[in-house]
Amino acid sequence: MELETRRVLNGDGAFAEIVVDAGEQGDDGQSDLFEIDVEAGRVTISVNGEVVNQTNANEISQVRVIGSTDNDQIRVDFADRADADFDINIDGRSGDDSLTIGGQDRFQSLIHLIQQPTSGTVTAQGATNEISIEYRDLEAIEQELDSAQVLIDLSQSDADALLELGASSRLEVFSDQAAMGLSFRTPDDILIVETGGEGAFHENRLEVIGDGSGAGLMRDFLIQGDELDDVRVTGEIVFDGDSFGISAGEIDWNARLDAIDAHIELAASESLELDGSSVLANQRGEIELTAQSIRHDGEIIANGGRVLLDSGDTGTTLVNGLIDASSVVDTEVGGEIRLLGMHVGLLEQAVIDVSGSAGGGTALIGGDYQGENSEVRNAERTYVSAHAVVMADAIVSGDGGRVIFWANQWTRFAGTVSARGGATSGSGGFVEVSGKQSLDYRGTADLSAPNGEIGLLFLDPQNIVI
Repeated sequence: MELETRRVLNGDGAFAEIVVDAGEQGDDGQSDLFEIDVEAGRVTISVNGEVVNQTNANEISQVRVIGSTDNDQIRVDFADRADADFDINIDGRSGDDSLTIGGQDRFQSLIHLIQQPTSGTVTAQGATNEISIEYRDLEAIEQELDSAQVLIDLSQSDADALLELGASSRLEVFSDQAAMGLSFRTPDDILIVETGGEGAFHENRLEVIGDGSGAGLMRDFLIQGDELDDVRVTGEIVFDGDSFGISAGEIDWNARLDAIDAHIELAASESLELDGSSVLANQRGEIELTAQSIRHDGEIIANGGRVLLDSGDTGTTLVNGLIDASSVVDTEVGGEIRLLGMHVGLLEQAVIDVSGSAGGGTALIGGDYQGENSEVRNAERTYVSAHAVVMADAIVSGDGGRVIFWANQWTRFAGTVSARGGATSGSGGFVEVSGKQSLDYRGTADLSAPNGEIGLLFLDPQNIVI
């Protein structure tokens, strides 16, 4: 083992750079353990349990560890974070090498910049200091530090990744040449995975797997990608936070997410698909899905909340599953659902529900009343299949809700819509089925009211076929 202490000069005076090198004699086929402990103002460096250096922490600018060709282990322990104000540089060389980062103190944020699967930088930020660990040729990192925020930055890497999300989380980063596993404690404030951004030209594929144990420690979860990135989400995620967001080029959602009163946003520049077994459940919250192409075959549940599916001025929104914003709470009306895009279609298994115990909610499909609301995008064509169902009923009391089917060109309606008044009181609601140029109406509408006035069905195209 080779140990070298170098004196380096900077603006604050002379500081030491400590270099621990396994050397050629370290290539003996045996694993080596390197330990860097920071406590009580001292830095202690040990190799295989033997102390090789002790130095005052305020006299060190950098510690360098150069491993052997064997399977090395490096452990960094910040028993006292305030004493650490230097950088650590680790070269694992060949072999199956691992790094463990531990400590008793809590950091404000941890940043993992992964440049290639086995190389990158870990930055731990405290209130008054910052510690940077640069590494090369490591196959595993275990982060045992507590922090409010964790940022994982893949934007400078061409590697693909798999994120296992739970109370404790794990990231697998891999390419054709190498792979690295990162285990970390899920933060209680925000977890960000960045795969794209300004100046990023890399194409990343990220798969997120929920382990069902809950990501409830987090306040926010965010994946920030760009048009080159693909994100696939599977498993079960229990989210107890405020905001859950994913942005990428393509998003494939085949997972179950359970949240309460949160803001859920999935934004894809190209395509967004919710598979048949998928569930997005956010009680009393907001769910927003945007993409050039949206296909929903699963379940979206936001009881008493708000749901938006919007494919933009040139896109297509297709629904072949359940979207439920109804409410059975005694004093609540139903929520709001907006299905927008250039082309909007409710297919054979589509069920849209904004019913409420105290009154029906609002469903806007292809636009708002007569296409006159500038804040709601108008479809060019809207299609409702024969088995599609849209409900905006008042279940117990109150009036039926408000349902609009609109298109600037034509609307084909063959489904069933209801906006019934409450069982004990209230009138029927309002339903408009219109295509500005033409309407093909072959469906049914129920706006009855057992203890009130019947509602209104409004058909107002230039040409109509009934």
